[in-house]
Amino acid sequence: MADKLPYPVELVQRWTLHDGTRVVIRPIRPEDRQIEQDFVHNLSDESRYFRFFNAVRDLSESALTRFTQVDYDRDMALIAVISENGRETQIGVARYSINPDGRSCEFAIAVADAWQRKGVGSRLLHSLMEAASRRGL
Repeated sequence: MADKLPYPVELVQRWTLHDGTRVVIRPIRPEDRQIEQDFVHNLSDESRYFRFFNAVRDLSESALTRFTQVDYDRDMALIAVISENGRETQIGVARYSINPDGRSCEFAIAVADAWQRKGVGSRLLHSLMEAASRRGL
């Protein structure tokens, strides 16, 4: 079995919202389990439903592992984070998973309710499309 690709640092981006908030978009890492769980937990019922198509409130341990331990060769998950009180807070996530044809993928995007309509989702989608294009999708 081939080794996993190393962490793709070339996908890390820094961005400033119109209100001056500094955002980092970067590939998710295994140590992001808690901020991923907090992100999903704090989504509104409607946002969680639109993302997961069910009423999930918290991610199971297996889901957290699947979402944070990404094989960067087959899948990608980019998170948007801000720094609050010296710690990162996740405000959005965009993911793709390569289809069996190896040339196309499925994707999903979710943005924290307080950060919607500020360009976060558009920026995540653009960044995810760039990552997919680099991968040949």
